[in-house]
Amino acid sequence: MVGEASELKEASEAGGLDQATLVRHEAARLAFIRDLGLDRFEEDVVIHPVVEMCQRLCRTPVALFTVLGTEHQYFCARSGTKLTHTPREFAFCNEAVQASNPRVPYVVVDASRHPKFRINPLVCQQPHIRFYLGLPVLTPAGIPIGAICLIDYKPRLATAEMVEALSLARDIVERELLQRTQAQVDALTGVLMRREVDKALERELRRVRRQRALISVMMIDIDNFKAINDEFGHLHGDEALRQTAAAIDGCLNRAGDAVGRWGGEEFICVAPSISQDNAQQLAERIRQRVADTVSVSKNGRSKRVTVSIGGVTAVGSGLFTALSLIGAADTALYAAKRAGRNRCVFAPMIGDQTDARPVSSTASAAQAIKNTANQIAADQ
Repeated sequence: MVGEASELKEASEAGGLDQATLVRHEAARLAFIRDLGLDRFEEDVVIHPVVEMCQRLCRTPVALFTVLGTEHQYFCARSGTKLTHTPREFAFCNEAVQASNPRVPYVVVDASRHPKFRINPLVCQQPHIRFYLGLPVLTPAGIPIGAICLIDYKPRLATAEMVEALSLARDIVERELLQRTQAQVDALTGVLMRREVDKALERELRRVRRQRALISVMMIDIDNFKAINDEFGHLHGDEALRQTAAAIDGCLNRAGDAVGRWGGEEFICVAPSISQDNAQQLAERIRQRVADTVSVSKNGRSKRVTVSIGGVTAVGSGLFTALSLIGAADTALYAAKRAGRNRCVFAPMIGDQTDARPVSSTASAAQAIKNTANQIAADQ
């Protein structure tokens, strides 16, 4: 039973998973967190209250929900620290997820005296971690992706009450992640989930290659979103996300257009059968509509919300993948951010537009998709 004294012993160097299991877990973990958009530096506003509850109940300086990416440990939800991530190699949670029994608490009473952690930079230097208590968070398939954990800067013993609070928090987080894996639409914003946009993009890429058609991808990011959360609170931040998603969706009225939440405050838009000039005009309409219609207010204070947009257009005869299109749009997005935000930047076109056979109107776009529906269904 959780909380018994036998389960609260300090973690030792023995009892880890074998190497073959770790390799399988690694691939499954990275795929899962990418599909749900958890490999981001932005905080998960839905899970944040759960972590905050843990910190208050257990009276520790810090509580976290961490996720382990390839190189970083992401603090997907945090209370008591402004850090957003650490290098994975220094992560206490990296050890917790490798334990042979992921349902047993991983406890470090005094990291400065622990053989695994005493030379860890997070122990020897700021923030001088001493106490750690973590419970791995599992995917529906039972793969640990990170942990719900408590941290203190002085040595202390783990208590059954702490473990009970973490167990409750872990169960809530795992249920939330399960619901996200089953959903096609993001519950907060009402637009597609990231993996559904991935599927839509792959379907469109198969079509545009067959038809040598055009396709555009846009990455859309809310400017200074952290400042909105800090100044107005997470509830108002959620409202900004909902309004922004609605504004983007309201600009998309052609068959085949799709918008999804990519992660945090970032959205992705897929616009098939559209020239680069028209894609740039669409991006500008989205930017302008958000600037004109989206705002947050609290206690007499208000703030207009803006977005930065990065895009790319490709011809079906060109050499590209879904990943390369997203990467090009993402690079353009960061260029828009560096240029001052609240603007649109497009990457150079991929392929030669003279090779393309664009669909010029909503009606003909719908007809083209209808004509290839059977083939697309077969591809699935």
